[in-house]
Amino acid sequence: MSNPNPRDREVHSREVSHQKETIRENDSSASGLLLGLTLAVLIGLGAAAFFLLNQRPATQAPGQTTIIDKTREVVPVPQPAPNVNITVPSPAPQPAPNVNITVPSPAAPAASPSPVDSSTPTPAPTNP
Repeated sequence: MSNPNPRDREVHSREVSHQKETIRENDSSASGLLLGLTLAVLIGLGAAAFFLLNQRPATQAPGQTTIIDKTREVVPVPQPAPNVNITVPSPAPQPAPNVNITVPSPAAPAASPSPVDSSTPTPAPTNP
């Protein structure tokens, strides 16, 4: 079996190349993760060093405390109240409305209906 089937050789070649590709992807992912963690740690250490080196030391003895208070007294200046005159006009009484209601007297029923004259307007009935 020194000469395997060409189809088997092709399948084996694809399988090997797929394995190599998977290994390469895993290696690059791991190296990227390692690089990111390294950068994060270095930035954190730099920030901590900056913070710690910029702290002021407390070198005062307990009995040598000096307190300096700057106080400023503000005296309010009294101001005179402004003179404000407000005049409100009294409302004039309004006259009551003139309401005239005329109720027509009931007429006797007519025996024959009369033709309606369209030239004379008829008043609309009002309901009180």
